[in-house]
Amino acid sequence: MWIGITTYQSMQDINNKYHTSYNIAQQKSALDGIIIGGLLFNSSSGVVFINNSDRAKKTMSKAIKQAASSMDKLKSLNNAIYHDITTEYSNFSTIAYTLIEKVKSQSLTKDDLKKRLAAWRKLKFKTQEITQSVKQLSDQTNQDYEKLLASSITAFIIKSCLLTVIIVLLTTMIMRNIINCIMSLGKEVKAILSKGDINARINVSRNDEISNIESTINLLLDNASEAANNAIEHSKSAEKIWLMFLRSKNKTN
Repeated sequence: MWIGITTYQSMQDINNKYHTSYNIAQQKSALDGIIIGGLLFNSSSGVVFINNSDRAKKTMSKAIKQAASSMDKLKSLNNAIYHDITTEYSNFSTIAYTLIEKVKSQSLTKDDLKKRLAAWRKLKFKTQEITQSVKQLSDQTNQDYEKLLASSITAFIIKSCLLTVIIVLLTTMIMRNIINCIMSLGKEVKAILSKGDINARINVSRNDEISNIESTINLLLDNASEAANNAIEHSKSAEKIWLMFLRSKNKTN
């Protein structure tokens, strides 16, 4: 019971630590998604500025959607971190969506790129700062998870070995007790047979399997005693008949 409860608690701790580690890893993934989306938007908008590529324009839209999706994911995972970069992200996304609309009918200017770059740098530096903290927390959480897993496995092995030892000891004690009871029973039966007392019986003082054997032996002794008493009675009767026969024969002579 104790081993089962402690093992269950250990499994719960491992499960909780795993989910914590997984959640932190997902937060880092969301932050990386914002960085990747921003970098992709910057590079594609630079291409649009140079040659007004339609493919690059589509990439601009995809990039800002990726960054937005990563922000939504971060919000669901850690609302505090989400609010820490909301201002920087809002400024960048506002400029980004403005540029996406502009390239549909106009060309980008150097001033557009400067505004975009300034907003992106603020977002990038803020995101990278938070990412570094989250990475350190993730590494620490992973180490804690690995230590907890290793210690839980070790504890389980120790508990299993302890349980095995206890079972072996209990089994040995039970078998020894059974053997002692059977040997004691054998001595009692031998003593009864050696005395030749047909009325002697084994004292049944317990209520277990051994007592069933003792009761069975007493029943056999009862049957043997009854058979012996019947034999004695028949012998006495036969002796009386024989004496009567001899007396009647003497009278006749």
